[in-house]
Amino acid sequence: MYTSLVKITKTTNINVPTFEKYSQLYSTHLQALTCPCTTISIDYKKFLNVEYTFHQVCSSIYVTNDWINYIAPSFADQPYDPPNFVWTSTNIFQALSAFCELTNKTISKSLNRFYSNQYISAMITPVHIFESQIQSMLEQFIYSTTNHFLLSLQTIRDTTQANALLSAKQTNILVYFLYENTIATVAPLYYDDCDCGYSAKCIVQSFIYSYPNLTELFSIPGQYVGCFPLESLLQSTLECFYNQTCVDILHSYLVFNSSMNVTALDASLPSRFFVNSTIQELVNKLMVEQWNRSTMYERYFNACQPISCTYNYATRNDIIYIITTLLGLIGGMVTVLELFVPLLVKLARWKKRAPTEQTGKMKQL
Repeated sequence: MYTSLVKITKTTNINVPTFEKYSQLYSTHLQALTCPCTTISIDYKKFLNVEYTFHQVCSSIYVTNDWINYIAPSFADQPYDPPNFVWTSTNIFQALSAFCELTNKTISKSLNRFYSNQYISAMITPVHIFESQIQSMLEQFIYSTTNHFLLSLQTIRDTTQANALLSAKQTNILVYFLYENTIATVAPLYYDDCDCGYSAKCIVQSFIYSYPNLTELFSIPGQYVGCFPLESLLQSTLECFYNQTCVDILHSYLVFNSSMNVTALDASLPSRFFVNSTIQELVNKLMVEQWNRSTMYERYFNACQPISCTYNYATRNDIIYIITTLLGLIGGMVTVLELFVPLLVKLARWKKRAPTEQTGKMKQL
């Protein structure tokens, strides 16, 4: 009875399992399943693919050479003082285009290095642990790539300010000549009460002026001008470029004719950014809207090439084992009886004779 009820642990080994067989075993023997790998180091590129989607501005007309060349003549006869959107527009759109291009190149190169890393596993990693590990690795990749890009950008910005480099459009320092153009001198520009000699981040609201009386024609929502086009761009937003009316007004001031069809960005598209998010906020995320990874667990399994899978499971003894055990017990009992029964019979006979012999002796007396 005890033999039929007690649970025992059994071990089963399956040689050269297929992925389908492994999946079946995984669903029923998750905790007890072990499959040693033939190949313990596998390149990420064999089972992982990472894709990313940029902010829609990076695929818009505003970062194309056609648009930049189209608006370039608009500032040809415009003075630089006060600095205005017309004067810096080409630089702003060039910088925006550069951010899209540089972040794309940075991510692409980083991904190539990331794919060459190797995943180490002596045993097949269960799928839920595998997915968690890959997600953690991807998050670390995004974090390190972003930090590397932002550190490089900050180094350029700090170097530009520390060395008092002159903006090509003279938006930070004004150069003028004295004494019949024999002596050149410079003076830092001010934006409100902010001195470009002390800070590169000075900005004011961006306007379009009429010349020569400097009448303000249009205030561009979310756009600023400042010491450097790069710094003012990072603090600006794309608000105006989400509004078709604003785009049309801006378009009319930037070009001499309106032959190019310019449409606003689509505010209805899903985005993790807001319409009034600054360009700095976009750059902080590498201009990326969404990261998508696809992990091919079956490819990982095939690259691992497990030679066998072993699993333990608890079960009760089967009927054959129980019968065999019972027969063994019966056989053992027979052997014991064969040894002890003759002795017991002899003992019983001896005890029976002992009183009879004692009675006979008493009669003789």
